[in-house]
Amino acid sequence: MYSQKKSVDSPEWIYNTVIYQLFVRAHTKKGDFKSVIPDLDRIKNLGATLIWFMPIHPIGIKNRKGTLGSPYSVKDYRKINFDLGNEADFLLVIQEIHKRGMRVIIDWVANHCSLDNETIFSDPDWLKRDENGNLTLPHPDWNDVVNLNYRNCDLRRYIIDSMKYWIKEFGIDGFRCDVASLVPTDFWVEARIELKKVKEDILLLAESNEPELHLASFDITYESEIRKEIRRVFKEGASADNIRKMYEEQKRRFPQKAIRLRFLENNDEDRSISFFGFKETFAAAILMYMLDGVPLIWSGQESGDEDYPNWRGLFDKLEINFNTAYTESLFSFYKKLFKIRKDNDVLRDGESEFLLNSHSDDVVTFLRFNKVNAILVGVNMRATKNKIDLGLRGRGIDILNGDKVNLSQGLSIDGYSGRIIKLFSFI
Repeated sequence: MYSQKKSVDSPEWIYNTVIYQLFVRAHTKKGDFKSVIPDLDRIKNLGATLIWFMPIHPIGIKNRKGTLGSPYSVKDYRKINFDLGNEADFLLVIQEIHKRGMRVIIDWVANHCSLDNETIFSDPDWLKRDENGNLTLPHPDWNDVVNLNYRNCDLRRYIIDSMKYWIKEFGIDGFRCDVASLVPTDFWVEARIELKKVKEDILLLAESNEPELHLASFDITYESEIRKEIRRVFKEGASADNIRKMYEEQKRRFPQKAIRLRFLENNDEDRSISFFGFKETFAAAILMYMLDGVPLIWSGQESGDEDYPNWRGLFDKLEINFNTAYTESLFSFYKKLFKIRKDNDVLRDGESEFLLNSHSDDVVTFLRFNKVNAILVGVNMRATKNKIDLGLRGRGIDILNGDKVNLSQGLSIDGYSGRIIKLFSFI
């Protein structure tokens, strides 16, 4: 139904984006905005072009989880968590990010709020209730928050005006919208229209896998299915060709030009090394980050942190480890991948087409192409070396390692590795 329709027109800069997800509390020992500033040059050097701050608002106290509470339990939509700093500190870190040519988005929790959000609770009609008049929870385990009532027009206006506040007062560049599909789609349509009146090239990223959200409200949605299938190939011996089938099935479900968020991990998922394995992570990264879409790096992924427990780390003070045995190799590898994306426009806005090869159960191959250029990506999902035949002739250069390639002689790929070949010609 949706594949015949077109996604919203997104600002051109979004296609060139690499997102770095940052949890201020966990990012440094002190865990505040000012402490982030000295690390901005390292983040930019990695290749990130946009920083996503996880929720920065005051956290509810009632039914608080852990010692510090979940940042997704918002006590006030127009204030800053004093543990992170004040308004001046937040404005300073945004200015420093913009000074380095990067952009900023913040997490936005529109579906629910804390049990002690005084503004929301001041009007009982702003809260969603069941048939018996009882407040409702988004999930049985989320007992520190309650649902908002989007049938109420005043509540809608308050949430949109609060989003505008952060754009007008601090100059942020957009929002990552938590559990976006739990909020009525027509609200997001209304919000997009209103926010664009304030800042035309705003970015809206949905934590959702719903195709409908691309039609009139969001620029980017989460894509999490391929990540799980990659693990099945590594850990269960599933056919690598399942990844091609899954990608093509998604293309049939989603609107044209839908931009998907490509990630190996985030705050809700296991760390890459734990989920895939260390060597396997390199193959997974080539596959995921060379596909069409926008790459996401979750803070600590680039250093190989295995100790930070992701979603379980939301409730207490746990610092991300940026100095592990894997740090040097992973940082330089991710940096190289993101530079390859930056240097080749076809990897940012070109089409993707998966190809069958002589070892499709073990090796994934796909083309990225536009009217001018073409890049062939081959990823070996097994531990042993594979030599594949694509039935193609032509020459190119592997921009991952600098080797010259003659496709008519077949393509050799080391175990848990990949080739990124800029093609000069092929038939």
